[in-house]
Amino acid sequence: MKKRILIFLLIFMATKQVVFSQETTTVYYQKALKERVFVHYNSSFFVTGEKLYYKVYCIRARNNQLSNFSKVAYVELINAEKQVLFKHKVRLEKGVGNGAFFLPTSIPSGNYKLIAYTQWMRNEGGKSFFKGDITLVNTFQEDQFFNNKEPLQAVVKTTPVSSQKHIKIKATNSKKPIQLTLKKTTYKNREKVVVKLTSSAPSHTFGNYSISVRKIDSFRQSVKLTPKTYLNAYSETGSVIKKMKANFLPELKGDVLMGKVVHSATGIPVKGVKVVLSIPNKKFKFRFAITNDLGVFKFVFKTPHEDAEAVIQIVDAEKEKYKIKVFKQEPLKYKTLVFHPIEISSKTKKQLLEYSIQNQIENMYAEVKQDERLKTTITTPQFDNSRLYLLDDYTRFSTLKETILEIVKNVWISKKNKKYTFHVKNSDVYDEEKELPLVIVDGVFIQNHDEIVDFSAYKIKTISVVREKYLYGSYVFQGIVLIETFKGDYKKNETTAYLQNIHFDVPSINKYFYTQRYYNDTFDRIPDYRRQLLWMPTFDFKTNETTVDFYTSDVVGDFEIIVEGFNQKGAPVSLRTFFSVE
Repeated sequence: MKKRILIFLLIFMATKQVVFSQETTTVYYQKALKERVFVHYNSSFFVTGEKLYYKVYCIRARNNQLSNFSKVAYVELINAEKQVLFKHKVRLEKGVGNGAFFLPTSIPSGNYKLIAYTQWMRNEGGKSFFKGDITLVNTFQEDQFFNNKEPLQAVVKTTPVSSQKHIKIKATNSKKPIQLTLKKTTYKNREKVVVKLTSSAPSHTFGNYSISVRKIDSFRQSVKLTPKTYLNAYSETGSVIKKMKANFLPELKGDVLMGKVVHSATGIPVKGVKVVLSIPNKKFKFRFAITNDLGVFKFVFKTPHEDAEAVIQIVDAEKEKYKIKVFKQEPLKYKTLVFHPIEISSKTKKQLLEYSIQNQIENMYAEVKQDERLKTTITTPQFDNSRLYLLDDYTRFSTLKETILEIVKNVWISKKNKKYTFHVKNSDVYDEEKELPLVIVDGVFIQNHDEIVDFSAYKIKTISVVREKYLYGSYVFQGIVLIETFKGDYKKNETTAYLQNIHFDVPSINKYFYTQRYYNDTFDRIPDYRRQLLWMPTFDFKTNETTVDFYTSDVVGDFEIIVEGFNQKGAPVSLRTFFSVE
């Protein structure tokens, strides 16, 4: 098996094209491994103004273990008209990633589909995608779909009723290898709840899980897939594709941006042309690429990047003869999706109104209950032996040209044929300055130096100078001039065939989601109407016994604790227990 996988990967890595549109080459495979995506989301019923939290599990179809194959997953919310309301690119780290949708009041009441997939899965079509049903109620909407049906039975103690089949679910996990236990089943408002997780068989329980604690309501809603029912639903698809036409190859190393350089007049692809991508920011990124035989260039982002605005330009003496065509992902077609009519009992109007009011109050205090991003490896390129000029330490001049002349040493600006050019004196006095320097403003590569010589120096915070030669791939620069503005938002105003300002979707960075604590009196006077008491998308069960704690809110009723995921051997795990707040 290991040998077969190795051969597959070697063939895979030998393929130079990643297909994002019909303009690139299609690849054929006699055998190809499958991957699947499971999504644990916090509820299948929401009112507008709430957040839909989710965790993505990317697994290998052959053994259901977490996959390190694709590094990006896609999560979409689709309405009954088959339109995409939201689309997230989710960065996968060791097969998992998480995120959240905020559901605004602009979305009407209705039933929706939560769809998740990877680029590699697109080759099999929509049949392999994860699909979950979501019911959303916009309480600000006047023409609601109310009916005279009875609402679901009220939940009694810790034995809730299934939302569709009215089958009682026992609040015990006595026959499962992981035990969820509570000290009691009834709590007061703002009381600490401690959940103990105990493993009876470590080799079958240690793994990667997510935990949700949420209020149970009597609204009619769809039953969510559990890891087990999900695997049963997709078990017939097998673990290997015998023969496949691959229009979409997986994003093996990270987020990918691709395009093509062609002759403006003829449309013929141009080989061997350098292309540079700049992402402006204080923690900027810039990348060089060279077009291949088909004129295609590719940028791969292995590490997280936050900004989706970028400048892409051709670096060539004859760049005016060429143009850039950035590839865009082909939109998915959801013709086969089936949406059922929304069912809201008229007898739940009062309950829905209370739900909405509580949620609005929570949103009013969102600033003191913010989610936090996980620590990432977003870095600024580091240049050794740089000389930093903090312009506030010097007499200010009006333009960059004057500042270079009066303040910055070993840098000068020449003018020839009415064009300005920056130069940096080499630290080696015996080496001639034949090459031009790398000039960057807030991460934007400056190819035409004319555009910044008259730039206002009052907007510039620092200028850094590196005098040594700088090699980036096959490109050689005589030194570096790095300019940082106070706002860090320099943009190119021009848009030409060879230079484009582009926007592209950025994979969301995993987060720590807010957990309410009552260690002191900080929150005593702040209302707490959380219905979602805990959302913990990253829970690694690695010991025989561990605890998870959270606090109840001012909301009373019955609540459900759900733990879902896959153990180290790929077995599905789905646990639940219940408690009440009085």
